[in-house]
Amino acid sequence: MDGENCTSLREFLLLGISSSSAVKVTLFTTFLVIYLIILFANLRMTVLVRTDPQLHTSMYFFLSHLSFSDLCYSTVIGPRMPAGFLIKNKSIPFYGCALQFLIFCNFADSCLLLAVMAYDRYIAISNPLLYTVKMSGKVCSLLIALLYPSSTFNSCFLNSPRTRQGLFVLFLLVYGITVVASVGMILLIKVDPRLHTPMYHFLSNLSFCDVCYSSTVSPKMLADLLSEHKRIPFDLCAMQMYFWGTFADVECLMLAVMAYDHYVAICNPLLYTVSMSRRLCAQQISVVYVEGLVDSAIHTCCTFCLLFCSSDKIIHFLCTCITL
Repeated sequence: MDGENCTSLREFLLLGISSSSAVKVTLFTTFLVIYLIILFANLRMTVLVRTDPQLHTSMYFFLSHLSFSDLCYSTVIGPRMPAGFLIKNKSIPFYGCALQFLIFCNFADSCLLLAVMAYDRYIAISNPLLYTVKMSGKVCSLLIALLYPSSTFNSCFLNSPRTRQGLFVLFLLVYGITVVASVGMILLIKVDPRLHTPMYHFLSNLSFCDVCYSSTVSPKMLADLLSEHKRIPFDLCAMQMYFWGTFADVECLMLAVMAYDHYVAICNPLLYTVSMSRRLCAQQISVVYVEGLVDSAIHTCCTFCLLFCSSDKIIHFLCTCITL
């Protein structure tokens, strides 16, 4: 309607988690400590890789960019969130919110960087003698240069059948490559005795997690691209959210364990096999999976205890706690 009243939105209100002063102080302290640990750990890793000539290899080059990405990702959220627990004015400008969302999406997607690191490991395993030639400094810089712009791309699901068919082919190809590459990585590590080291043990678990994480979302999403009725049962939605959250948590924690493994390898190379024994690796992986299962169970139970009365439509292609 031409005469419809419309108000221009200039800011959003961030209501936070709790209104209790004691809870807000506790949360402020907790998140501030976590953010500072992440900040100093990633800065130390980045500076260490840059300054030590022995670490000027493609693997540590990509690892430094992963630390930089994690640093930027945390900085987008970290300072503003603890501040919101103490200040009374919890508003954020409209364009500030848009900029935060853009940077968050850019650095939150570390999957492409992990794929490049997996390709780097594949070259190192398959062609160790030609590794320095194939993964030269120029090639690594080119991969990183292509990586960051592609992270800002966000595909939109349009109603055009031709567009949906194109997206179906594209995502099916990506999902197929992900599954084949991850399963191939797992089998290669299992059958080759030379790769029975902590680093490759964690890498095989990360590949397994990547397969499960992708399989939780991709098959249903691909089916919805070709189906007119994009429905999901209530119980199946809960299961999808649970396993999606589980393997998302496991992947993040597994990367933290791998970072610790690299830290031990750099700081104590002579005692590396003693410090990272098979028993310790198995204990770390067990803790990672248990934490992921428990954390996802808490989020799923809290989400599905809510009452869904107003609408049954989810503006997304999967069930998450935010969309629900």
